[in-house]
Amino acid sequence: MPKQVIRTSEAPASPVFSQAIKVGATIYVSAIVGTDPKTGQPVGSTVQEQARQALINCENILKAAGATREHVVEVHVLISRSHDFAA
Repeated sequence: MPKQVIRTSEAPASPVFSQAIKVGATIYVSAIVGTDPKTGQPVGSTVQEQARQALINCENILKAAGATREHVVEVHVLISRSHDFAA
């Protein structure tokens, strides 16, 4: 089954990995961060603000792939600072 690279200017891009890969009906989205896609800067100063932006970025990638958050089956969250866990 061929894979399709998903790209959108509505989410941050990386020179290291794709925003998403679509194989058949499955979309793999990876390493979405809470930065503004236009400025490349973190949105807000709190983990909550940055998490909210990361979810917006993820939704924009899903939209570019023809999906919505209602299609999401599994999400993994990585927190870089353990003291942010409670937030």
